[in-house]
Amino acid sequence: MGVNRSGGLAGQRLAMEEADPGMFRSMVEQCASGIVIQCEERIQYANRATLDCLGWRSLDEVVDLDLATFLHADSYAILGPSLRKLAPDDDQLFMGELKLRRRDGMLLDAEVYHVAMPDTQDGTSMLTFRDVTQLKRMEAELAATWRKLEEKDALLTADLTEAQTFQQRILPTNLAVPGVDMEVIYRPLGLVGGDLYDFHVMEDGRLRLFVADATGHGVQAALATMVIKSEYESAKRAQSDAEVLAGLNDRVAARYRDCKMLFTAVSATVDLAKGVLSCAVGGHPPPLVRSGSGVSAQWRELEGAGAFLGWMPAVTFADVTTPFAPGDALHLFSDGAIEQTNTAHEQFGYDRLVAALDAAAREGRSAAAELRRRLDAFSGSAPTDDDFTYVALHWLG
Repeated sequence: MGVNRSGGLAGQRLAMEEADPGMFRSMVEQCASGIVIQCEERIQYANRATLDCLGWRSLDEVVDLDLATFLHADSYAILGPSLRKLAPDDDQLFMGELKLRRRDGMLLDAEVYHVAMPDTQDGTSMLTFRDVTQLKRMEAELAATWRKLEEKDALLTADLTEAQTFQQRILPTNLAVPGVDMEVIYRPLGLVGGDLYDFHVMEDGRLRLFVADATGHGVQAALATMVIKSEYESAKRAQSDAEVLAGLNDRVAARYRDCKMLFTAVSATVDLAKGVLSCAVGGHPPPLVRSGSGVSAQWRELEGAGAFLGWMPAVTFADVTTPFAPGDALHLFSDGAIEQTNTAHEQFGYDRLVAALDAAAREGRSAAAELRRRLDAFSGSAPTDDDFTYVALHWLG
């Protein structure tokens, strides 16, 4: 690495000394970095920062000392070639870390910069240094702390992976009913999520679907889904969907009052024998029903007025019923897809969701696949904002 004679540290020093020698000496003496001037490997001058850092009381104690007094043997071996080869007209310098020796024999780490004095002909050179012992100690401690964090992170990731496996095992994958096709998208924000879904065949032959969305994200929301799932197993046997939500709400609100466990939910029941669909909604996006297929497909939203669940007991919910015929489809979903943003901070929105499902119905494609494709194309490189769950029941007839 070269030093420009008309500029750089040495050139600036020469210009300043020629302009005002007293000012230059004052600046060197007050400099926070250590400065040592040597000739033929013997110390000619050391500023106050040098004396304080290396434990010397006065300049008289160090003048004419061998430069090796200040250096560890290994560091002297590194710096030696630079000292011996640096001629007045040489523009090479040394810059790196060396170990310096204090008067009491202790060693410290320092960043050292070595350059020739351009206005001399006897090989006089200047070394500046900065004590980085504490910095290196802090770096070592930081590295050790980082390694511990990585180890803890690995353990946490392993635990979350097990939790993810457990959470997914409690979710159904298929409904073995002839003439009925199920589609599911389950996308937690992280390894575990705050969405939950279920579908099963009731004792009287009706089909019941359920989707819940716990407030928050991550582990806390995932733990909430375990509670919701446990309490839903008791509530799901109720005759009506409104009774399902009311019973679930009473159980959670009474048993977990201190946890402030809020969540939205929708329960829907399909009676294939009677051709009737009923549902109840609690703070959740309303279900969508598609009647017919192809270009004749028609959509209707099953609106239901219901509060969030888990806040307080004795909340009532209302059932909504509608005809449901062969060829119809029921779509339940959480708000994760609606609120997903792209790189321009636009939301995917309800209209895009309906458009994706409608396109799939009109063209005979998988609704889940089309919705997933459009969501991915819309969000691009934008991060996922929320958990997302989509459950669809297609009555093929």
